[in-house]
Amino acid sequence: MPAWGFYVRHVKNLTIDNVTLTAQGKEYRPAIVLDDVQGATFSQMKYIEPESTKKKQVHVYKSSEVLLKK
Repeated sequence: MPAWGFYVRHVKNLTIDNVTLTAQGKEYRPAIVLDDVQGATFSQMKYIEPESTKKKQVHVYKSSEVLLKK
């Protein structure tokens, strides 16, 4: 899988709120990959990853109207 948390593909109007994702160990993949998503809102997301180097946790590919709120 391309993500260690959510791999979202071919989706319209997704909302995810107040979710904590915890990796079991060090990961080189992002937590979330969006592929062909039209309209998504992520808010109050928390990523817990051992040995994280503050990498980008959300990868957006061929998607539009994606909103990442703190």
